[in-house]
Amino acid sequence: MKKVTVLALTAVITLTSVVSNVQASGRLERICHAANDNTQINILYNDEIINCDGVKPVNTDGRVMIPFRTALENMGAGVEYDDAHRLVTAKKDDITIKFTLMDDTIYIDRNGAQSTITMDVPMIISDGSTLVPIRFMSNAFDMKVGWDGDSETVIIMDYDEYFKDIEKIMPNMSKLFELEQRDFNKCGAEFDIDLSYSDSYDNFAFAINGSAESGGIDSASKMNMSLDIECGNVAIKDAESDIIFDNGSLYIKTDILEQLAKNGDNKFLKFASVTFNGITWYKLDLEKINESLGLFGTTNQIINSTEQLGSYLQMITELMSAGNYVDMETAIMAASMIDAWEEMDKYITVKEKDNGGYEVKIDISPENFNKIIRIIGSSQMSEENLNKAAEMIRFACLVNVDCDGSRQTADMMIDVAADIEDIRFKLKINLNENDEISESIKTVELPAEYVDITDAVLGFMK
Repeated sequence: MKKVTVLALTAVITLTSVVSNVQASGRLERICHAANDNTQINILYNDEIINCDGVKPVNTDGRVMIPFRTALENMGAGVEYDDAHRLVTAKKDDITIKFTLMDDTIYIDRNGAQSTITMDVPMIISDGSTLVPIRFMSNAFDMKVGWDGDSETVIIMDYDEYFKDIEKIMPNMSKLFELEQRDFNKCGAEFDIDLSYSDSYDNFAFAINGSAESGGIDSASKMNMSLDIECGNVAIKDAESDIIFDNGSLYIKTDILEQLAKNGDNKFLKFASVTFNGITWYKLDLEKINESLGLFGTTNQIINSTEQLGSYLQMITELMSAGNYVDMETAIMAASMIDAWEEMDKYITVKEKDNGGYEVKIDISPENFNKIIRIIGSSQMSEENLNKAAEMIRFACLVNVDCDGSRQTADMMIDVAADIEDIRFKLKINLNENDEISESIKTVELPAEYVDITDAVLGFMK
């Protein structure tokens, strides 16, 4: 089932991104060096320290000044200087700026749209070089600028430039994002999920195994599940559930409440088990619930958004670039994310076939995850604490997707375990999926009779 495959791949990438979110190699190492250096004024452009060629930056009335050519060229701009008129012209992509040395006005041309910026501090001459306020130069090129007083660092973030070379940073993930997702009209999957959690107060465990089938991306999908639950003194064995998703509606038939009612004398559960029994279909209009409660848009919008893997990068970029001001924390987050993606890319393989199909493999072993953990904390943790961190969390995943013409198979395994103080957590997921284009389609039939409980659920939630 296409949705299941995409959601699985998204889950793996998101999970490993979150776990690898603070990595201390490459980009982040340079930023940490700047953050720990308060002996001089540093200029941090994305994750690079700008070298001012022997002319030290100067702080004048709260504005950091550096040589104009050094500033502009390190920000990726081409610079021309007309000595006769003392006119500086700098161009980067579709933005061109011009200013005259020792003047306070910057003239900006953004793809034909004209504007100006007036600097609130004058340029200065130092050691024979003309120094300009770096903030105004950066703003003229639509970059975000901030100041970290603890390390005396100017922080400049050019997100367009930062993510421009993303294919070089993570070629395999980039290929994964760009793969054309096929539409199949006969889809099936089997899955097993085991989850357990315990601490000094509670313990909880459940196991689900089942299957799913669908007539394709725009058709109804059906799941059959068997559920085991243990929570305190409550135990449920082989609770059966049938679930159908169709065009924003959910139909469900389950005997979970009946089994819960057998575990004690709870009158509410006994009443609920009679009202919602295991032989009646119940319907929830998810579109209506989402729209009424103002949650996340329509169900189809939510599902469709998960299918656009490429939008993951765009979403992260937009979140980080919101607002006009950046701080050291933002710079660290951006650098650590890129470092994490670069590291993760080593464990992803994408091969495109001559017939337009593809093979995808994501393989992160516990040993490789242990390496990631050590990279994550290498600049901030002692060897002893690194060993403890590596022992506390175990993670492994293996995803294989093979798409060939009219058929696709996908297998996914995720195994996570955490042992932190008195908390014990384990999660295992196995998914096997088979999709194909077929003339013999078995369409999922909707229940002929059902009870619509949408309004009752809305009334309870409000």
